[in-house]
Amino acid sequence: MKIREKSCKIGYINPRPLSGRTGGHRMVEVKVCVGSSCHMKGSYQVLKTFQELIAKNDLKDEVALKASFCMGRCLEGISVMVDDTPVQNVGFQNAQDVFYKEIYPKVKAGGSAQ
Repeated sequence: MKIREKSCKIGYINPRPLSGRTGGHRMVEVKVCVGSSCHMKGSYQVLKTFQELIAKNDLKDEVALKASFCMGRCLEGISVMVDDTPVQNVGFQNAQDVFYKEIYPKVKAGGSAQ
């Protein structure tokens, strides 16, 4: 399934290519669905939380955060993909926990090995 992406109007989304400037490490790509169902569940708050945590942890050159249209996983909470791996049960209440459990460790490990 091809996922369509779009830019987000709620703030900074890192537009840099996935081959980040940091020592040749690959950037961690994070996609958050902003389709109808996920929007109603609070996906824009998840994006905002991720943006704030990226800034707080000085990871703007390490994480490529993108808004995406429907990923076809509407029944599993807000659809989030981290380096093409789906993350289930994401909501605006647990977005910070998801960031530190799923995204932050990949950044500290040097990105994905793809």
